[in-house]
Amino acid sequence: MRRTLPFFAAALLVAACANPADLLPEYPDTGTASDTGADTSAPKDAGKDSSVIGKDAAVADSGSDATVSDAGVDAALDASVDASVDASVDASLDASDGGGVVDASDGGGVVDGGTGNDTCAVAVTLVDGVSASGSTNNATDDYHVETNISSVCDNNSSLGIYSYDGFDVAYTISVPNTKKLTVVVTPDNTWDPAVAIVTSCASVGPTCLGGADEGFDGDPETADYTNNTGSPQTVFIIVDSYDVGVHGPFTIKASLQ
Repeated sequence: MRRTLPFFAAALLVAACANPADLLPEYPDTGTASDTGADTSAPKDAGKDSSVIGKDAAVADSGSDATVSDAGVDAALDASVDASVDASVDASLDASDGGGVVDASDGGGVVDGGTGNDTCAVAVTLVDGVSASGSTNNATDDYHVETNISSVCDNNSSLGIYSYDGFDVAYTISVPNTKKLTVVVTPDNTWDPAVAIVTSCASVGPTCLGGADEGFDGDPETADYTNNTGSPQTVFIIVDSYDVGVHGPFTIKASLQ
């Protein structure tokens, strides 16, 4: 018996050194492996990646591109609307003066009367001190200042000496009380115009306030009238000539002093 016990103890010691885990107590398996949480959790850089994506998306739709695009569209629309409005206004003005461009109304120095002002019903309004261009080439013979001409125009000008069978066009302007109106008509080439200032186009001769037909071909004609009626007075200015074959382009300027 004494020999058997030492041998058995030595065998147990050898077995323990061969597999030390066999000597530990056994515990129930909880299922919580140390790598389970790591495997199921999102990678550490997942949030950063998604954050970067969000930032990229924010840059892409930040509105800068949209703003630039909108600005371009707005500019194009503005230009289109402005062009349309300008064209409409110009067309309206052109229609009112028979095809001419009314430069005085948009900052120019010359008003183009065209030939749409053939009668007083469509007379072009003159602006004090602003030259206007016009022509009698395509007008008709509507007014005869020599018929029953007033004593003022017959005695104080040469209007009563001639007939007015030429083509004529009409202008209008308001003369304030006590102001003197001076009208100068200058032909653009060698033709001989005449000018008369009247208050009624239905009766140009009797309502003639002043006029002139004293120059020759190419000479300017100057007519004047001072308003002493006590109130503003609207007058009409007839640019005419002594003969149907005498007509042409001209400039006209009305000045109030």
